Amino acid sequence: MSDDRLQLVRELSRSGIATVWEGYDQQLDRKVLVKSIHPQFARDADLRIRFEREARAIARLSHPNVVQIYDIRAGDESLSLLLEYVEGETLGHLLKRRGVLPGDLAIKLATDILAGLAQAHAGGIIHRDLKPENILISQTGVVKITDFGLASLRDLPAVTMEGAVIGTPSYMSPEQALGGAIGPRTDIFACGAMLFEMLTGRRLILGDSLGEAFQNVMKYRVPDLSVYAAAIPETFRPLLLEMIERDPEDRPATAIVAHAKLLEAVHGKPGTNADLAAFMSGTDHSAPVAAGTRTLPNKMLFWYGAAGILLVLTVIALVFSPSPEPPTTLPDVTQRKDSTTIPAQPQQSDTTTPATRPDSTRANRPKPADTTNTRPQKRAVDTSVVVIPDRQPPRPSGPAYVTINSTPWARVFYNDSLLGTTPLTTPLALPAGLGTLLFLNDQLKQPVTKQIDVAPGDTTAITVNLQDYVARVKIASVKPWADVFVDGELRFRTPSTQVIFLPLGRHIIELRHPSFPIFTKELTFQAGDPIYEVRVDLSQR
Repeated sequence: MSDDRLQLVRELSRSGIATVWEGYDQQLDRKVLVKSIHPQFARDADLRIRFEREARAIARLSHPNVVQIYDIRAGDESLSLLLEYVEGETLGHLLKRRGVLPGDLAIKLATDILAGLAQAHAGGIIHRDLKPENILISQTGVVKITDFGLASLRDLPAVTMEGAVIGTPSYMSPEQALGGAIGPRTDIFACGAMLFEMLTGRRLILGDSLGEAFQNVMKYRVPDLSVYAAAIPETFRPLLLEMIERDPEDRPATAIVAHAKLLEAVHGKPGTNADLAAFMSGTDHSAPVAAGTRTLPNKMLFWYGAAGILLVLTVIALVFSPSPEPPTTLPDVTQRKDSTTIPAQPQQSDTTTPATRPDSTRANRPKPADTTNTRPQKRAVDTSVVVIPDRQPPRPSGPAYVTINSTPWARVFYNDSLLGTTPLTTPLALPAGLGTLLFLNDQLKQPVTKQIDVAPGDTTAITVNLQDYVARVKIASVKPWADVFVDGELRFRTPSTQVIFLPLGRHIIELRHPSFPIFTKELTFQAGDPIYEVRVDLSQR
């Protein structure tokens, strides 16, 4: 893509949607960031229209906390953005490198992020993919949000069918994970999740895999922030709770409101750009703090000290103890029945299995072979034996193909990639071998995972009844009426025909009416169990 004006210097990163380059604008004599949409997406007419429309909207923002778009370049099979180049690092890299942040700097970052979001939201732009990797910090401490435009492209069919990586949902709001309405409060939740991590060194929503993380998003409950009293100052604890509420209606209505409340909590004195720059460079004389370990209890300090003393004593004992006799070295030969010695071959531990396992005690160890007077002898070659190589048919290579259907419908993810919404009748290319499909249905509200093993070159039809992987309860008939509680949580008041979907395992159903004793039923569900119907007349009990 280099031309008379723009020179591509080096590739910085590559994702499912675009390749990012460091570039140099020779006409304006400055570094630029170049994001080039992959050709297969650049050829899609709908994507081009949407991409250019949103890029122009973002370019009009012109806010100090948003990465500036300089230019849009479009060709027949190319589509690129020229953006402001920020010399510095991402918030994600800073958290890994320095651990938790001082409170004033965490507030400084959060207020700057909210200021940028407020400007974007006023222009009708929702980021939808806020995370530490999308927050840039310059060497002078200026905070900037990036990747506004690319986040919104992930819902386009041309992108999702190619399996664009969506990453971990650790900063995703529950309504976004469940396919609900997206708005400014979605970005506010993500900002709150980042603020929580900056202060505590812990992610708000954990999960080692996509399925586990999605499950934790769906089960998300606001944490008790008093547990982190040493890390989260009480003055802005209430606002942080608001920002990370499960129900979007309980969060601040706008980024402007959240920004004002944060400044009020610190009396209008967050950290400065200079403070943040000093912290990044280490010139603030503060030692890095490991994530999640802002303070250590006295008891832990005692045991760490004791372990250190024990380690020193162990080293002293090893240094001054008598040296053991050197072990006997076996000669590098192998004895054969015909007394001929040949050089020992390297042992292939992954293909050779010994017939018997020798006793590892000293008394039963084999003595080294006596090779003092043994010389290698030439071995006769039997020319009457013809060795025929073991020829196996070549294994097919390349991708595997799948079609996917589910009952009911679901959004389908493969490993960390969104494939689309069932039914997916057009064969999709996937890496051959083992993988994990994750199904999400807004009604079930329970992620379902399925392991698959697909062969290269084959097309496999995958059909899943999601209801077999969740517990189902239907309150078919209750007289006269009752409030229905599941595991202590009110669900609805009868009469209702809705089916309750629950994770497999043990659950307690309660029917409560003010005039009758509480009806309680304990149920345990396994995969494939049929729907359980409750029919009860409370007046007859």
